[in-house]
Order: sequence, then structure tokens, then C-alpha cells
Amino acid sequence: MSAPRIAFFPDSDYDANGVARTATALETYAAAHGWPMLIVHGGPTTRVTEAGSIVRLELRRSPATSFPLEHDLRFDVALWRHIGRAADRCQREL
Repeated sequence: MSAPRIAFFPDSDYDANGVARTATALETYAAAHGWPMLIVHGGPTTRVTEAGSIVRLELRRSPATSFPLEHDLRFDVALWRHIGRAADRCQREL
């Protein structure tokens, strides 16, 4: 049986909340088993990082179109502007 190929789109990643902790646990599990995993999330910059079987696509949240939801989480209403970049990366990785 081949390893599952995973694309994960959490609403937060660096933040200190349950979603971020769960995302980290899933990433750790996938990395430990060598499963290919693409993680796409909003953040302060747009960049791609790779570590073993894990590829992370961080998409910049714009200060002009985002607002705080909690003390450490912002929602960017225009994050969809990165849809082409996310779709391209999904095609490449999965």
C-alpha cells in the first residue's frame, strides 16, 4: 500500500490555539511516517518551505483586508487572491 498524499488547509498554524496544535500534531505524524503532506495556511509572508516529506505554503495575510478574530488569529477576507498559487502547488505536490 502506498503512503497517502495529504493536502491540509488549516485556518491557523503559528497561533496558540487548538487548530494550530492539531495541525502540528498531524504534521509531526506525517513526517515521522514519511508521508507526503502539503500544508497551506495564512501567515505574515508568502513562502514555500520544505522539510523532508512536508511542504508548507504560507500565504501572506494582508493588513488592509484582514482583521483580528482572537488575540493571535487574523482572518483575511481576500486570501482567495492566492488561489492560483495554492492550486498550482497542489497540482505539483499531489
